Amino acid sequence: MQELSKERLDALIQCKDVTTADYAQIVDWVKAEPGISQFAPDGICRIDPRNRRMTIYNAARSKRPQDNRSAKPPEPVASSKPCPICEGKTTRPIDVASLGRGFTFINKNLFPCFFNAGEEATRAVTPQNELQMDAGVPVGNHYLQWTSTVHDHDWFNMDVADLTIVLERLGAFETHLLTASKEQMPATSEWYGVANTHGFVLMMKNFGAAVGGSLAHGHQQVTHSNVISKSAYENWLFRKQQGISFSKYMQQVTPESLKLMDLGEAMLAVPYFMRRPMGAMLFVKDDSKTLLSELTDSERVATVTGIRKMVRLYHRLMPALCRDVAYNVLFHTGPGAGIYVEFLPYTQETGGMEQLGLWVCQDTPDGTATVLREYLAAE
Repeated sequence: MQELSKERLDALIQCKDVTTADYAQIVDWVKAEPGISQFAPDGICRIDPRNRRMTIYNAARSKRPQDNRSAKPPEPVASSKPCPICEGKTTRPIDVASLGRGFTFINKNLFPCFFNAGEEATRAVTPQNELQMDAGVPVGNHYLQWTSTVHDHDWFNMDVADLTIVLERLGAFETHLLTASKEQMPATSEWYGVANTHGFVLMMKNFGAAVGGSLAHGHQQVTHSNVISKSAYENWLFRKQQGISFSKYMQQVTPESLKLMDLGEAMLAVPYFMRRPMGAMLFVKDDSKTLLSELTDSERVATVTGIRKMVRLYHRLMPALCRDVAYNVLFHTGPGAGIYVEFLPYTQETGGMEQLGLWVCQDTPDGTATVLREYLAAE
């Protein structure tokens, strides 16, 4: 059993009772400790304007010793397990569209976060009810959009034409859920700014076990419920307080150093408040659009192109960082968002500091932007 001996500990001790030292003395000890200054933070603190989340940056912190993770790039593992989707051992599809090869389809999630057995949701569940112990009864349903019936086809290796169909069907489903649910979902036009919407829709992609991807077969998740997500509420509140959508705000304030690529109708950028290395966002330039179905053909192609470029990038970059390929793609639509997509690669664990509300990021936004531009240029 390994153990720090008393003799070694005694040789290291600077003070046995810290309460006997004044504060200036403690600070002097920190300054004089060999090596600490080499790994000092970058002296930057940024605040996410949507939720006041604070992030401080220390790129040198990534060099600290770690004995709980491999320092070698992970080896790709070919799964020999049968895929329940490819074997048809899944729920029945409710939307199917042809692709160049195979199909994209939507079905019911067998393990739902929301379930509606036919009851009516009497009111929306929002943070405005936060002082009540029982905020309301969550009512809704949970769906999956399978990117392709071909097992190993997904956003990182499908062509733009097929992915445009995938995004079009996702947008059509979002709008249909919101506008066809009057009898069972509370009115949410106040939140969406679109007439005759009911309930709230969430759309996301989880790739990799580390970020919640339970099946390797490529898919997106969709929920429709009477519960607004915190991110949607934050987007709505931002627009209400600032008089501008979050998407438009970011397009206006993002410096050139953090812009990654102009896609015509959309743009890729690193948010100035990035909370994890290699994070990025895509903004549809016309922020009058609220739902995916409102995108024009050219906007849809620009959005698909940007998403495809970023996930392809992560499949090359993350192994180089000695990380398994794992990322979340979050679709922000509706309340105050405009339309934007958030990319959250699993490049750094979430620790106790973050759980307490202060994020420490092991790269700076400018450092990340430099790396991401190099990878985008090399595609």
